[in-house]
Amino acid sequence: YLSYNSAKIKSTNYNFYKAYKSGIDEFISKVDINYSLNYFWMINYGIFYSYRMHNLGLNVIDNIVKSEKGEKLHSEEYGNYIENEFKSDIMEANFGIRIERYTGKNQSFNNILPRVYFVFLPKKSLSYSISYDKTSQYLQLVSNTNIGFPNDLWIPIYENFKPLSAEQYSAGIKYSFGKYVFTAEAFYKKMKEVVDYRDGVILREQYNDWNELLTAGTGRSYGLEIMIEKNYGRLSGWLTYTYSRSFRRFSEINQGHEFPFVYDRPHSGNINLSYNISASQTFNATWFYSSGSLFTIPTDVYQFKDNIVVNITTRNNYRSPFYHHLDIGYRSS
Repeated sequence: YLSYNSAKIKSTNYNFYKAYKSGIDEFISKVDINYSLNYFWMINYGIFYSYRMHNLGLNVIDNIVKSEKGEKLHSEEYGNYIENEFKSDIMEANFGIRIERYTGKNQSFNNILPRVYFVFLPKKSLSYSISYDKTSQYLQLVSNTNIGFPNDLWIPIYENFKPLSAEQYSAGIKYSFGKYVFTAEAFYKKMKEVVDYRDGVILREQYNDWNELLTAGTGRSYGLEIMIEKNYGRLSGWLTYTYSRSFRRFSEINQGHEFPFVYDRPHSGNINLSYNISASQTFNATWFYSSGSLFTIPTDVYQFKDNIVVNITTRNNYRSPFYHHLDIGYRSS
């Protein structure tokens, strides 16, 4: 992430330059092994190691690095996993567990993460699925939705915070009829230790005391995904629609009331059509649509003596207009 401002002062030869930089360098090593015991049973095993170097904010003023304003951290993440895959004519199943360890600045965390996936096939054209998945994340996404300075920053688990953890439940159905396939899946996800900027903090690029700026809370997401696809014939394609919601709750934000997350998109989907004009010519079109992005805007602006006072009462209180775009293509070979 880079934000900068440069200007030349009139009537002088002095050039003013100010920049704020942050980023991550990551080195990953992993081994994955797949072993098939027989036609019905396969075992997957893997080990992994990740080393990250975090630049949490470095300031450059007039091309001189102000190192006392920057902070760098190192973190490690490693562990292993094992899962069992089973297949038969009437069912498919996957049972696994992942064991992780994270070490960072004066702290370490261990996690045991199970996952289960099961598919029931009562007949060739119909299947039902259910799954449960527990995950943990050691990088926190911090989003600022103010119109004047929107940004997304990734930071490691900081001193007084814990890793983000999530549990997701889902259930689905898939049905084939003729040339068409219908798929629907519903999901519910609950999260702990998500972070966000506190209410009333002043974001200054030259200073990032994350313990002062951030607070931890909970989140939840849920939704339904529907798809109809046609894979055969001169005309093929698919139609998808997703209804999903995502919310956050913090005791120190929005007066403790739940509010929509910055990436909350209630409605989205796309229509894709492909038509084979001949064996060598294809025409295709794709239309994508989505609910607009969320922003936090002032509810009141007033002047007190010589100062302009901006009052914000609700987080993510404005949604931009509905977004869509159409792509059209022609291919000849």
